[in-house]
Amino acid sequence: MWTDCTDTWAVRGPRASIVRFGLSDGQFTTIADDLSLSIYGTAGDAEYVYIAGANEGVAALDRQTKTLTLVHRGKVFALAVDDDGVYWGEHDIGSSAGTIYMMVK
Repeated sequence: MWTDCTDTWAVRGPRASIVRFGLSDGQFTTIADDLSLSIYGTAGDAEYVYIAGANEGVAALDRQTKTLTLVHRGKVFALAVDDDGVYWGEHDIGSSAGTIYMMVK
């Protein structure tokens, strides 16, 4: 779950729906339904909801078009976003284990 200045965003249910709770209107809106991802973390900015997946890596969900794009393949359990980029650590076994990544916006 994460929040911006106008909404609270969350993952709901075993089928991984992304929902928005409007702080100004009190309404729940499903942004993406049945993503079939093992979501462990979310964060976002004005354009995207970024999703950390245990077996999927990092995906970016466009808040307007609802298009989901894989931006990193791997094992990611948490991520963070700021004005400059998206950050995550790789939990995979092997040479990439422990690598910290930054995707510049």
